[in-house]
Amino acid sequence: MENHIKFETLPSVLRVYLEKTNCSGKEKIEKVRIKQKGLFNVNGKRWTKITANQTFDVKNREFVWKAKAGFLHVTDRYVRHKGTLIVRLFNLIKIAKAEGPEVDQGEALRFLTEMIWFPTELTRNYMGWSSVTDFCCRATMLIPSGSVEADFCFGENKLLDKITARRYREHKGGFELCNWEISNFEFKVFNDILIPYRAHVYWQPESGAFCYYKLEITDVRYDKFVY
Repeated sequence: MENHIKFETLPSVLRVYLEKTNCSGKEKIEKVRIKQKGLFNVNGKRWTKITANQTFDVKNREFVWKAKAGFLHVTDRYVRHKGTLIVRLFNLIKIAKAEGPEVDQGEALRFLTEMIWFPTELTRNYMGWSSVTDFCCRATMLIPSGSVEADFCFGENKLLDKITARRYREHKGGFELCNWEISNFEFKVFNDILIPYRAHVYWQPESGAFCYYKLEITDVRYDKFVY
């Protein structure tokens, strides 16, 4: 059974981008391990240094992200199409936990957008791509409850410029559907593949946009196999 979309059927702007990343003809990726560092905006006023390790099970569309920011330890995961966010103090005392359909949607979007770190997999057969403009295309990823979507937009240099989506965020004890953006990309080669290794992540509520995470990828490891 074919596991990937035919390259020639993809929107032209995406085909050009994938060629620029040098992932064409590369072995397919099953497992990914990523190290991150950056700054996280804890309360809208104060930036805190953060370090994180993340593992991806590409075939099953799963990830586990474990981060440390000061005394806080955060585990963000998407496993068996279910999302969970847990915050612990000193990695011992649980002080927050979020789960449910809104969290599932948000974590599915994380997996979809973070495939830019292993771009050989953007053409998996659970993905759908359609042109929005000459410089923008829409990714649709099928999940058991339906699908999630994000728009991938590219600059004049044909590299990724920003990703936008509608994602649920926690707000005043509940959830609201909010505009979400990843942008300010900078690129670097890891394992012979060009990927965005720096980015800023924004919430864009009606009250005004704000950046809440400035990330940098410091290491990427792929376990590869051929279909």
